[in-house]
Order: sequence, then C-alpha cells, then structure tokens
Amino acid sequence: MSSPNLDPTSAEYIASVDFPIIMQDIDKFLKPQKRGFELIYSGVVSERYSSILYQSKQCQIRISGMRDRPHEGVELSFLYGRLHAPIDKDIMDWNNERCWCWHGVHAFSPLLSFLDGLSPADAEKLQHPKISQVFYESSKDMGWERSEYMARLHAMIWEHYDQRLFNLFDVSYPNLWEEYVNFLKEYSRIRQEKGNSSERFEGLPFRYKIC
Repeated sequence: MSSPNLDPTSAEYIASVDFPIIMQDIDKFLKPQKRGFELIYSGVVSERYSSILYQSKQCQIRISGMRDRPHEGVELSFLYGRLHAPIDKDIMDWNNERCWCWHGVHAFSPLLSFLDGLSPADAEKLQHPKISQVFYESSKDMGWERSEYMARLHAMIWEHYDQRLFNLFDVSYPNLWEEYVNFLKEYSRIRQEKGNSSERFEGLPFRYKIC
C-alpha cells in the first residue's frame, strides 16, 4: 500500500498507485506477453519520473509516467529501444558516439513513415502517418483514460506492422537499421533546410544519431 502522505506528482506515488492500474490496461489491450515481452521492471527511475520496462528477445519497450499537477492524469510516453538501451538514459555512448537510444513510435514520428515505405521527402510533408489518423478518427469521443488510449494505439500499430516493427529494433537486422539511419539523415536534412530548429538542441546529438 502507498503512503497517503506521498505527493501525487512524485515518482514514488506514480509507481506505487498509478502503475498497477496502467499495467492492467496494458495487459488487457496491448497484451505484450503474446509478442514475447516480459515485465522486467516497474518503479522509480529518477526524481522526475517512473518507468515500466518490457523486454523481448528482440527489443524493449519503456513506458514512462509523470504528473505535473496533483489532480491531472499521468502523462505517459511509450518508447522502443534495442536491447542495449538503458532504462534510465535517453542518450548513451555507442561505437564512440553519443546517440539517442529510445525511439518514439507515434503520430509525429517518421519511423512509421519509414515502415510504410515512404521517402524522407514524402514523410516530411506528411502531417500524420495513415495508421495514426485511422486510430484518431476511430477513437474520438470514446472517453478512454490515457493508459487505455495508448495501449489500444500501440495494439493497432503492432497488428498493422506486425514483425516489421520489432525487426527494426532487433540487432540481428543491421541492414534494416542502417536503412532507417539513412532515412533519418535525409529526413533531418530536409527539415533543417526548411528551418526546423527541433532537429538539434544545443549539447544534444542530431535526431538521426540513433543506436
């Protein structure tokens, strides 16, 4: 049982009170065990957030939660990583380079456009990948909590892309990963030419520096 004195915005509160409910939604709607994922960790990662980590033989999924205000719902992020990605870092040293090791699979991520076979130029023009738009339209006014919404979204992504998604993060498919790296380089170049400053923040690697 959690202490009633815990601050609802604290990582400890989210891990002890919110995560058990969130994991119920994940098990019910995403069913990670059917894809070979096991629950590896659930708890505090830093002062700011807590994380749930699922791992398969191919990749990892990190679900992080944080809350800014006591009466708000938990903000959740679903990120995918290769097996070498540490749970407590977004950036790591890999082959003597600093690189991003956790990767978004969501409406604003070019990753889904890559899996759809789009060129970097076409992906840059696209506001939302088709699968994200389909889910958004089908989920309007459903009143789902954030955890159910996210679990259902990723369940649809898993069903649509099937093994191609997990193969991308599998270190056993280096050529596929290299294709994605090259895709991101060109995607980033196009965005920089258009003056998008979000491709790199001071002191951080370029967005295409991934591992």
